Amino acid sequence: MNDKVFKNLENIYSAIASNSQITFQYLHWNPQRELVSKKGKIYLVSPYAVTLTDDNYYLISFDSNAKELRHYRIDKMQSVKSTGEAREGQTLFQSFDIVDYSRKTFGMFGGKEEIVTIESANSLAGVFIDGFGEAASIRPNYNNPDSFIVRVTVHVSPQFFAWIFGLGKAVKIISPESVVTDFNEMIENIQKNYRS
Repeated sequence: MNDKVFKNLENIYSAIASNSQITFQYLHWNPQRELVSKKGKIYLVSPYAVTLTDDNYYLISFDSNAKELRHYRIDKMQSVKSTGEAREGQTLFQSFDIVDYSRKTFGMFGGKEEIVTIESANSLAGVFIDGFGEAASIRPNYNNPDSFIVRVTVHVSPQFFAWIFGLGKAVKIISPESVVTDFNEMIENIQKNYRS
């Protein structure tokens, strides 16, 4: 853990302990492989938890403007400062389960939480059980004995769609229709890149 991450963690934990919101700048990679801020934008959030996923620390916080949870890679944060203003979103965090949240959030990218129904080949049962544990509701597919139906709660995002796409023809999103539509639109937009 480098000094920057350690200092950011120190400031975040101090803000949590004092029930304070924080401000920071968030960095992004540019094509020159440099971390740069988004036009100097200052983020204001209420910090609540830190999680370690795939060797990266993430801040889980409440964004008052969006009225939802947001997460940020701590090594991409800079100038983390407490504001002294009381944190918001406490009611949301009273029932917060960090393990469940991390499991639903593929690649730590947010998205709208949805209950998604998927048809999958029986050979992939372990993939869903390993990924979702008891949270995966699995039943037989009465129309096809070679597959099953699974219902999972996920944050629908391009990362979730990429995970589904990686499982190939063995899986199919059944519902809700809005998620099926979004998935098809993403595939069509990607295909446009390969049409001459």
